[in-house]
Amino acid sequence: MCAEEAIMSQYELDYDFLEASKKGKIGEKIFHRLRVKTMTNMIKGSNMKILDIGCGTGILFEHFNKNNNKVVGVDISKWCISKANEHAENIGLEHELYVGDAFNLKFQNSKFDFIILSGVMEHLRGDLNVVVWKIRNLLKKDGKVLVSLPSYHPLNPLSYEIVYDFFRKVLSGRKDIEEEGEHKHFNVKELRNLFKGFKVLKVKNTALGVELCMLFQKV
Repeated sequence: MCAEEAIMSQYELDYDFLEASKKGKIGEKIFHRLRVKTMTNMIKGSNMKILDIGCGTGILFEHFNKNNNKVVGVDISKWCISKANEHAENIGLEHELYVGDAFNLKFQNSKFDFIILSGVMEHLRGDLNVVVWKIRNLLKKDGKVLVSLPSYHPLNPLSYEIVYDFFRKVLSGRKDIEEEGEHKHFNVKELRNLFKGFKVLKVKNTALGVELCMLFQKV
């Protein structure tokens, strides 16, 4: 197995959040359910066209389906897209799913009411302003974007890594979770500056305050 295949194999093991939230150990269930609850409380509306960047195996799909929304999902993993497609079909969610990444969003003739980037931006290597520009162009007038990622403050004694390890390794009892690659950490000011030109609607923290969720609106 080549290095790239090994990385993707580990990605698929560690990032099946849907499975972890439903059938994982208690720590995994708590961690992911806290994240999902915070995000879904910020996703309001029905009959929307939603772009879920980094959709994984579809942990948010059931919430989308409750409100008669259509989802377009993108993920770098073919395996995750396959699992997400199976999940969407099982719950009857109208969907289109693609293998891709945040820098290569090819939806020239599509406009979205809502765009989600959950657990994505902290992994990206490149000019994040390019991603924000693409998102702006894909949003309808007054469209919204929800960003969820690791929060950071130098005075915060609870780092993302400590809480992540506590919930996903200690409480889950799993020994097979590998150390993840380097994460970028953001505070509210940094994320606000990145999305300058957008209106900030809501700011929330979850998972003991180490995960930041911000809701923006295109203006």
